[in-house]
Amino acid sequence: MPRRKMKGSTSEAIGALIILGALFGLIKILYAIGGGGVLLILFIAVGIVTARLLWKAKRKSKIRSALLGAGTENPMQLTPGQYENFCAALLENNGWTTKMTKSSGDFGADIIAVKGNKKSVIQCKQWSKSVGVKAVQEAHTAMSYYHANIAIVVTTTGYTYAAKNLAKSTGVLLLKHTDLIDI
Repeated sequence: MPRRKMKGSTSEAIGALIILGALFGLIKILYAIGGGGVLLILFIAVGIVTARLLWKAKRKSKIRSALLGAGTENPMQLTPGQYENFCAALLENNGWTTKMTKSSGDFGADIIAVKGNKKSVIQCKQWSKSVGVKAVQEAHTAMSYYHANIAIVVTTTGYTYAAKNLAKSTGVLLLKHTDLIDI
């Protein structure tokens, strides 16, 4: 039976564990020859690097599974409605309760998300160019209309300089969909 090639996060996690094991062996050798202080610093550094690698692998895995649940591995291959559902799934995987708004007349919000005492409105923009001021204005308006305390614009790309300035003055968060995992 042919061996399957490991994908992304699994191979990264195994690689991190191998590195950790090798460095642990090195630490034992250094300790045996009397480098206790250096050993402690090295051990802490290795732990931090390993934790970061494992965190990144888990993050990639969550994004990939949400995309596969939507039927693709590329968010640009989704329809706008599927992209909104994909963003909602990322939020739900992080403990948020989400509700989709109607497709027209939504007052600038595609998703209403609640977690604890936080209520967020999310405007999703699946664009190939930078998102501008209009999206920030829509999200800010939606925050008022839906009585939310957080307004977010999420995109597959970046933001214009003007959009960043307006977001800064209105308190609207400008994110990429990958940021929804950590919110």
